[in-house]
Amino acid sequence: MCTVREILSHKNPGVATIGPRESALDAAVAMNQQKVGSLMVLDGDRVVGIITERDLLQRVLAEQRDAGKTPVEDVMTTEILCCQLRDADLVLVVLGAMNRFEGLGRCVP
Repeated sequence: MCTVREILSHKNPGVATIGPRESALDAAVAMNQQKVGSLMVLDGDRVVGIITERDLLQRVLAEQRDAGKTPVEDVMTTEILCCQLRDADLVLVVLGAMNRFEGLGRCVP
């Protein structure tokens, strides 16, 4: 069974992040500059959510909110799973969930 470390060895080693009080526009610009579809939202060193392209589309654009004035914390996804590099069992849970829920795979940074 592979570990999270083994899976991540095939990806960019960094994880793109943003703060919860930064704007949705800042998040969109950061995603575009870093060529990623999601950003982990960190409050200090604590993961508090994830913001995805879909979050921006559904919760900002479709609702005609001002992206420059909408804080990330108002539109981010807060129900997330976190794991350690050594975890293997959680990888199976996440992969199973990705197969069951449409779009969840987009949320994996």
